[in-house]
Amino acid sequence: MKKPIREVCSAGGVIVSEHRKILFCHPTGSQRDNWRMPKGVIDANEDPEQAALREVREETGFSCRIIRKLDSEAAYQSRDENGPIWKRVVLYLMEPIDEVRKPDGEMDTFRWVPLGKAKDYAAENELPLIMEAVEAYKVLHPIEEKNPNSKPDMPEAP
Repeated sequence: MKKPIREVCSAGGVIVSEHRKILFCHPTGSQRDNWRMPKGVIDANEDPEQAALREVREETGFSCRIIRKLDSEAAYQSRDENGPIWKRVVLYLMEPIDEVRKPDGEMDTFRWVPLGKAKDYAAENELPLIMEAVEAYKVLHPIEEKNPNSKPDMPEAP
């Protein structure tokens, strides 16, 4: 496939809550099953990290902390108001700090999805990045396995 003339670079985040859920966003006016990560164009005066944090805050209302940049990048053909583009996307694994504002309206629905169901929602061109984020989060926040020989948790005495 021949690349369109213009290349557009976007940055955003894979937001994972302390409850081990990823925030998926549905773009306003888009088809029913089009779930995306919040992201947007990197402005001329921004580095990718600044753009990712800004776009996540604008589109979701969440102030987030970057955990790490994902190694994978997405690149695909798309369109903007000026015609066809080649879009390059950089995403960061993030955790929400606080809901600081009302989302800007680019997204009409938000859904917190358990890590194990991320594949069911991920857009094809974002799937490798999202799965990398899931694995990175699991390494950073492993679930403690219970000893099968341990006694069941007992309720506290009154």
